[in-house]
Amino acid sequence: MARIVAFGDWRLDRVTRELIDERGMRSALSGADFSLLQVFLEHAEQVLSREALFDLTRGRPAPPLDRSIDVHVCRLRQRLGEDAQHSQLIRTVRGTGYVLAARVDVIA
Repeated sequence: MARIVAFGDWRLDRVTRELIDERGMRSALSGADFSLLQVFLEHAEQVLSREALFDLTRGRPAPPLDRSIDVHVCRLRQRLGEDAQHSQLIRTVRGTGYVLAARVDVIA
């Protein structure tokens, strides 16, 4: 597994679990944010349903009507300096789920 991957204007250090912005500033991710971002990076440019995101991040199916993934996506967008209305990196695909709309490059 690569230690550092780049996407958009961001880099992720998978060992320290830190986001690195274009200025080199680092910020630690929570376990949930890191897991969700990892799934998006592993499935970049693929639409993922809420159910798939829940299963891939938690290793079990989502309970019926569970919307916790929406909360985690919202929080991750905020960490990336975006909001739901104008998100360029994590886009909502209405009626389907979410997609990381960025190319992912291995740095180190």
